Parts: sequence; structure tokens; C-alpha cells
Amino acid sequence: MAQSNVKKKKNKTRINLLPLSDKINIARRNKVIVYLIVLVGYIFILSGYDYIIFSKTNNARTVVFNLNQKLETIRNNNIIYTTIQKAILNKEKIETSLKKDSSIINKLNRLKKKEYKKFIEIIKFPMPNGIWLSSLSSNNGNFIINGNSLSLKDVSVYIKNIKKMKMFKKIYLSGIEKKIKKGNNYYTFDLKCKL
Repeated sequence: MAQSNVKKKKNKTRINLLPLSDKINIARRNKVIVYLIVLVGYIFILSGYDYIIFSKTNNARTVVFNLNQKLETIRNNNIIYTTIQKAILNKEKIETSLKKDSSIINKLNRLKKKEYKKFIEIIKFPMPNGIWLSSLSSNNGNFIINGNSLSLKDVSVYIKNIKKMKMFKKIYLSGIEKKIKKGNNYYTFDLKCKL
């Protein structure tokens, strides 16, 4: 008779009549089943871990996307704020410029009418051919005439002609200077005329 294993279990006796090769096959099958169960459990654990990591990554992506949206909103608001600040500064500069222009206009309006008339008379007054004026200005009722001349004689003739107008009490030459431009000589002169 083949060798049999006797197992006692709670006062019961069991006898295994399976041949040894069947026992080995059953043991191998049980081992494969255990490996499969462990493998399936491991796959479930890995899948669960992967799902958790994926959901955390997805949540992190959502958070990053939301933060990027907020950052973009802040940048846009910052650009709008800077543009508004520049517009306010521009407005203030324009207002300051307008005030300056307004004060200049008011000062010009305050000039006496006879000063306007004198300016017009000086401009209309016939000048020698070699004379041309570069500027006229008024300061406390006194006129300053700046001009250019091709010769000293023309300056002298111009001063005599202005004296004949009897517009001014006193006329004197405050400065004259010889200049050379592109090989041509000319003179710049300044006349002060007192009313």
C-alpha cells in the first residue's frame, strides 16, 4: 500500500489517498493561485495609487490653471491701472500747459492797444533793402528791435527813419555784431526804443 499521510484534526483522523504527484500539482496550483491573487491585488493597489496620483495631478493642474487665470487678471488690471495713471499724468500736463498758454494769452491781452499799434507801425514801416527784422519785443513799455543788415550804413538809415516817425522818445543802438555765413558778411543789431 502506498504511503499515506495521517492528519489529525480535532480528534478526527484524515487519510490522504492522493498520490504524491497530485499533491505536488495541487501545491503548484495553489501557489499559482496565490501569486495571481497577489498580482491582481498589486495591480489594484497600483491602479488605486495611479488614480490617486492622477487625481492629485489633475487637481494641481486645475489649481495652476486657476492661479494663471488670476495672474493674468492681475496683469491686465495692472496694465489698466498704469494706463489710467499715465492718462491722469497726461491730463495734468495738458492742464498745466493750457494754464501756461492761457496766462500767456492773458498777458498779451493786457498789452495796451497802443503797443499793438506800435508793433504794427514798426512792421509796416518801410525799411532799406538791406535790412530785415528777426524779432520785436516789448518790456515795460519799451520796444526791442532785433534785426540783420547787409551794411552798417543801412542800420544808420533805418535808425534815422524810425526817429522821423516820432513814435519813441529815445532810440539807441544797444549792440551790433558782424557775422559771416557761407562767405557772406552781415550784421546783427539790437535797438532799444523808449516810449
